[in-house]
Amino acid sequence: MNAALIYSMNNSHEKKARRIATLLAGYMRDNLTPAEHDELDEWVGASDKNMRLFEELTDERRVQLALDLLNDNNQSGLVKKLKEDKDFKYPSHRPYRLVRRIGIAASIAIALSVGTYFIYPSIFGKSKSSGEIAKSNEVIPLPVAPAKESAELTTVNGTKFTMDTVRNGYFAMQGDIEIEKSAGGIRYAVKKSKQITESRNILTTAKGKYYNIFLPDGTKAKLNANSSISYPVPFLGTNRRVSITGEVYFDVASAKEKGLNYGRPFIVDIPDRNMTVEVMGTHFNVNAYSDEKFVKTTLIEGSVKVSAGGKTGLLKPGQQAIVGSDGVIQVENVETSFAIAWMDHVLKAKENNLRSTLNILCRWYDLDLEFPQDTNDTNLTSSNTVTLNLDNPIQESLNALNKTTPHVHFEVKGRRLVVAVTPS
Repeated sequence: MNAALIYSMNNSHEKKARRIATLLAGYMRDNLTPAEHDELDEWVGASDKNMRLFEELTDERRVQLALDLLNDNNQSGLVKKLKEDKDFKYPSHRPYRLVRRIGIAASIAIALSVGTYFIYPSIFGKSKSSGEIAKSNEVIPLPVAPAKESAELTTVNGTKFTMDTVRNGYFAMQGDIEIEKSAGGIRYAVKKSKQITESRNILTTAKGKYYNIFLPDGTKAKLNANSSISYPVPFLGTNRRVSITGEVYFDVASAKEKGLNYGRPFIVDIPDRNMTVEVMGTHFNVNAYSDEKFVKTTLIEGSVKVSAGGKTGLLKPGQQAIVGSDGVIQVENVETSFAIAWMDHVLKAKENNLRSTLNILCRWYDLDLEFPQDTNDTNLTSSNTVTLNLDNPIQESLNALNKTTPHVHFEVKGRRLVVAVTPS
């Protein structure tokens, strides 16, 4: 390949990178024309890598960085990043609209994200060359932000939708069934048709995410961080059967709400523990994280039957079934507000196992827990209830916990929560 051709290709690549950088900068300032919005839409939809980059840059976690990260000179760093991307693609076709106008607050979030991404690439695990950061060689730690509302929906044909990038309204069809995103979460519009067959969808939340869904029968489910629910669309069998991992709160559609299929038993499978929870119409919470010793099913209203290891246990409102790896079912009277406090972004702890409490924080704030392996489980020493606001910075929660366990020390390092225990 001759030098002139190489120069021409590089020059063209730089022009395209600079153009996208200009569009992103305009997007941050919310001053793009409709045509420019369409052009940016096309770039975002040109490849999965572009979409992932756009999602990463619009992550709300970047909002906590300094506002002065973005200035007119930052575009040069953005252009450099786009040029260095060997898979950089400029679209030749127009996909459906992916980018829409945003408010002032969202504009600030994206501005911070892009400024951080291209000025301080080390924060995101990217390498940096000398002179690329003129202000400081110090690595700025990534802010630890609370969980946000998002999830990934996988439909029967394998199509995946990241819900915080999907606009409100109907966004997919599954046969004659419409899938809608609303302010309350995902909804299904099941139309009467002889052609409808049962298929399966999966909704998954990562660490640092939570989400709501209305199942095809009208049952409401809320997924805590690092959880999933697999369910048929629609429910056509003799029962309404779903399977979960992690933690899910259910408000099962019953005869009172006249939900579809409300007369059929609602069954929750927990495959990891060989457990099932069966109900007819009720409010209950299932905590079934694989990194916890016990599966806890807490009944708020109605009645449920818990089955494990060939044994069953019946719950009344205000009771909790605790099942260990041996399959033994222990039923206790509990204060139910502790089990469902997470729905209001609150963590209530009282003489709890410290490791479990820290597991909850790490799932919510998307951290990895480093707990000394040679340390026995430590309990919170305070007999008073410790109430933690999960919408606040994690350091506030750690400070509150430290008051109940002064011999335990916490430190956030990057995306790790490091625990050190000193002799009490």
